[in-house]
Amino acid sequence: MKWAVVILSSLGGLAGLIISLFVGQNTREARKNLREARENLREEIQVARQQVQQEAEYQLATQVRHMVAQEVDHVRRLLNRERIIGSVIMDYYLPPIAAELIGAKLLRERGFQQVQFWNQDTLRTLPNSQFADVVVLDLINASVFSPQPTKPQKETIIANYINDLKPLLASYSVLTFYVKGQFDAINDSGLKYYLPANGAVALIGAVSNSAYVAYGQKQLRN
Repeated sequence: MKWAVVILSSLGGLAGLIISLFVGQNTREARKNLREARENLREEIQVARQQVQQEAEYQLATQVRHMVAQEVDHVRRLLNRERIIGSVIMDYYLPPIAAELIGAKLLRERGFQQVQFWNQDTLRTLPNSQFADVVVLDLINASVFSPQPTKPQKETIIANYINDLKPLLASYSVLTFYVKGQFDAINDSGLKYYLPANGAVALIGAVSNSAYVAYGQKQLRN
């Protein structure tokens, strides 16, 4: 019986040793697996960070390229518009014979490089081949009205000048009226392209728009 107890005791100790060894082995394996899991997690986090950074850089680069392309296109359009202004041919009718017009100065500053001025004496002597892109009829600075003209008198005078200018207009020409007030002679003139302006600043805007219209019409005909 005593031997039996000793044997059981020995077996119990051996079993405990085996269990301890088994548990210890599992613990080491668990620790190893945990270390490997941590390393894998760190690598995955690093890869994820790199991917996020690359995507952010790509999106930023795409946005920058888009913004630059838009700005370049905007500048190209501006340069093209300025090129049109510089190349347009303009005839300016009925300026005072001996006076520096504010409008003429503004036209030069705006970039119009090909402007010819024609007064009342030279208007009726021009050949029909004198086609311009933009034609300005200045009825503000010119002394074409009597001191106190009636509206019908103004209508008649304006209609006469329109008739004088019509043969000098090309199919693409835009006639800009520099005059104060609204007149049936202008609206009923039968002109295809015309713009009114009642002040110096408005005149610059009107002739600029007229230049773009004339250029576009010429392009369509080419």
